[in-house]
Amino acid sequence: MTTTRQPIKRSIGKKLIFILTMAQILFLGTLVSVGFYFIRYTLQDQLDKRVSAFSSQFESSLKTAMISMDVGTLRSVGQQAILLPDIIEFNIFLHGKMIVNEKSSKTKSYHIISINKKVSASGQELGAINYSMSLDSLDTHKKNIYITLLMICFFELVFATVLAYLIGKYITNRSNYLISGIEKYASGDSEFKYERKMDDEFGIIAESFNSMTLKLNELRFQNIQSSKMAALGEMAAGVAHEINNPLTIIVGTVATLNQFMPHELKDRELFEKNLERIQLTVRRIVKIISALKTFSRNAESDPFEEVEIKKTIEDSLALCSEKFSENKIELRVKISVESNITILARSAQISQVLINLLSNSLDAVTELKEKWVEIDCYIHKSTLTIKVIDSGNGIKSEFIQRIMEPFFTTKQVGKGTGLGLSISKNIIENHNGNFYYDETSPKTCFIIELPVANIY
Repeated sequence: MTTTRQPIKRSIGKKLIFILTMAQILFLGTLVSVGFYFIRYTLQDQLDKRVSAFSSQFESSLKTAMISMDVGTLRSVGQQAILLPDIIEFNIFLHGKMIVNEKSSKTKSYHIISINKKVSASGQELGAINYSMSLDSLDTHKKNIYITLLMICFFELVFATVLAYLIGKYITNRSNYLISGIEKYASGDSEFKYERKMDDEFGIIAESFNSMTLKLNELRFQNIQSSKMAALGEMAAGVAHEINNPLTIIVGTVATLNQFMPHELKDRELFEKNLERIQLTVRRIVKIISALKTFSRNAESDPFEEVEIKKTIEDSLALCSEKFSENKIELRVKISVESNITILARSAQISQVLINLLSNSLDAVTELKEKWVEIDCYIHKSTLTIKVIDSGNGIKSEFIQRIMEPFFTTKQVGKGTGLGLSISKNIIENHNGNFYYDETSPKTCFIIELPVANIY
């Protein structure tokens, strides 16, 4: 199945670039408006202070000269004033008559203001001064400030736009990486997972996706297994029914033969021994069929009920003990619990976990010189503990943290799916128990812990 990606009308990256750029323009526009107002206010204040300082500088000299009618001093003041920066023309009026008129030889000015100031003493007006001042230097200073401010705003806007582009590209690239992975999984690549390590929110999304796909794959496998087990259960039930009928006939016939056996029969002891052997073999077949029916059933919908753990273990061993014998592997069984000890469980699922562990141990020790598998069951402080130990030297340290992951396996290709331990762990945890690998054991050891339902 293939998926077609819908075109992205408004990508996150473009939205981010637009939002950051507009925000920066708004901010810079406000900054420029406030800056222009502040510069205008500051320059006006400087101008007022300059005019006031200039007027105060000559006011005392002018008053004395005007009172004494000292024209020479007034002309001297005018000559000094015209030499000052920005003064274009300086005039002195005495009793309404201009007696000093000084003009600067400086370059022509384009922005001039004219200032008139009366000179008084003891409440009597003596005369006045009139001077023209060039504002070109202030205008140049103001222009330079404006240009500098606009340049700062321009480079700030460029920087913000580039930064927004880089951030948008970063987010877009990571988003596309996540989207491509999801599309691969949706297209049927169920083993896909994100390999790139990301230490941000995208990394959390990737890890969550990996965990989700592992769970989905596990559930898919469990569904497939459930279907298989359901079909096997139906088949086993039919086989058990077909086999039970002739077995009943065999058992009945043996009983009849035993009852009506002639006393004068030669080798009577051998005959009885053979009949007993037939009865034991039939009982073993019945036990195996009973265990097969229990194990092969789909127990997902079964209610939890009190289960005799000793019987469950024995039924599980009945299904695999022959395989251990064929491979010449010693099977050690230590069941230190009474027959009436029960746990609240689904019997078929507990059998599934036990048989999976026993099967794993069998595969692990088949090629070893020392070949044995041990199942140890005991109760400690209201907790039932089942240990499955084999003669292997344990699991490599680099694999310990991963052995419970779905699809992780150290077996050769075709000999394992890597789901057995993962499913077993889920089953035991659903029974309010614990399932773990014992790192302290010198041999390979898996432990199941389940709460006991009753202790008599």
